[in-house]
Amino acid sequence: MKVQSLDKIGIGLTILSPFAGLLRSIIRFRYEQSKFIFIIFCIYYGSIFIYQKQDTRPGLGPDSSHYALLFKESNSIKNVGFIEFYDKLGDHEKLDYYNPIIIYLLSRVTGNPHLYFMLVASIFGFFYANNIWDVISYCSKRLGALIGIVLIVYSLTCTLYTIGGVRMHTGFQVFFFGFFSYLMNGKKNRLIWIPISGLIHFSLFYLVAVAALFFVLRNLKKWPFFVFFIVAHLINELDLEIVQHAFSFLPNNLNLRLSLYSREEDLVLLKETGKFFLGPSNMWARIDVNILRFFILTYTSVLFLSSYNEINKSQKLNELLKFSLLVYGFSLIIANLPSGYRFISISSMFIFAFYAILLNENYEGLSSWAKVTLRIAFPFLLVYVLRIVRMILDSTNISLIAGNFFSSFLFDSNVTILDMVKKLL
Repeated sequence: MKVQSLDKIGIGLTILSPFAGLLRSIIRFRYEQSKFIFIIFCIYYGSIFIYQKQDTRPGLGPDSSHYALLFKESNSIKNVGFIEFYDKLGDHEKLDYYNPIIIYLLSRVTGNPHLYFMLVASIFGFFYANNIWDVISYCSKRLGALIGIVLIVYSLTCTLYTIGGVRMHTGFQVFFFGFFSYLMNGKKNRLIWIPISGLIHFSLFYLVAVAALFFVLRNLKKWPFFVFFIVAHLINELDLEIVQHAFSFLPNNLNLRLSLYSREEDLVLLKETGKFFLGPSNMWARIDVNILRFFILTYTSVLFLSSYNEINKSQKLNELLKFSLLVYGFSLIIANLPSGYRFISISSMFIFAFYAILLNENYEGLSSWAKVTLRIAFPFLLVYVLRIVRMILDSTNISLIAGNFFSSFLFDSNVTILDMVKKLL
């Protein structure tokens, strides 16, 4: 996009009031210039992201606290090359290269974790904004409430509060950036981002493998993909020994990395704390994922059984649907492994992108069953949206609404907006 076509008023407004800029980008979402406003907001969000909550010891709690402490410690290590620095990292930090490179380069000049998360958010935000506006570009018709909520759910499925994990969700955005555009537009130059996503988080080589399998199976009709999608819902979890045996066929280095996520002691701990994807003590904590899982199963089945002719009209949408069913099915199979449930996010991104485009193009042609199902699901999807908004408010302070780039370096608070509201109530 040429410089003169940028929204200069919006950029200035966003620098002075990032929250106002966010609202402007949402209101003017049809304008591609709003994408740049949204990226600036993402950068600001990173600068005020609460990586360590009040009364939490450094390094304990969420991943963000651990990474912040690691970044501070890295700043204290002077006169060391990257290879030596990399060798000093723990096994978990050496699983991939994206985060070590960022930590090493930035920690040479600062030890401020806010700047670290600001950089992480800028990279995440670039791909995040492009992915949202890529999908919007295929929704040219007027958006009603039903189609609008689907597009909002897509946009929030992998959103800003996940930057605390630094690697995996950034990798999801990079993978989507590469593969969605290829499926819908045939942009082969974007395919390079698929293997790059695996360098951001090594487990995303699983997605690379699924993408490779898709190229082998893409000429099949949609029904085999749908059957696989249904069967995957019937599989609750894989036996640990089966998973470890499957890992043994991979290259040794990748095998060792994946094994760190499937050690028996880790699985026992996860079972005891109820942190599995479908753990009984974790139903409310995972209500967002559970709503999405039930809606995706129900709505996809309704579309296939009642509106097959309508979803069969566009070859590009067919490609997107087949890959969505394939990656979602595999993600369900590994969902009960430690951290495996996270792949539901990237899978849901693809399938909700399909929903949004299909509904925008062919809503009137869909069966009454498909329309009624969407209306019934609307309040549940709204609960999902509110749940994600709650998570966002639990990851940043009042500066999100009242601050700007200048005040963010003067005012530092680790009291979240959600905690402030609780105190007032």
